[in-house]
Amino acid sequence: MSVLLGEHGVVRDGGLRAALSSVARAAVELLGGPQTALIRECEAAPCTRLYVDASHRRTRRWCDMRGCGNRAKARVRES
Repeated sequence: MSVLLGEHGVVRDGGLRAALSSVARAAVELLGGPQTALIRECEAAPCTRLYVDASHRRTRRWCDMRGCGNRAKARVRES
């Protein structure tokens, strides 16, 4: 699959099979590479997203601060 910026915006070529192939290739590279130890699951219930913890101290807790992290911190403030 290729993604190009054309005259009328983003142009994708290759279809679903190519897109799934790209996702599978990226997953194999991630799971077989040095970043495997940095894969975490979001701590916010019921979120089950996985992310790569690239934070300086490797202490990231949520997949996204704008969503899961914000809701978790708001719950702590309200209690």
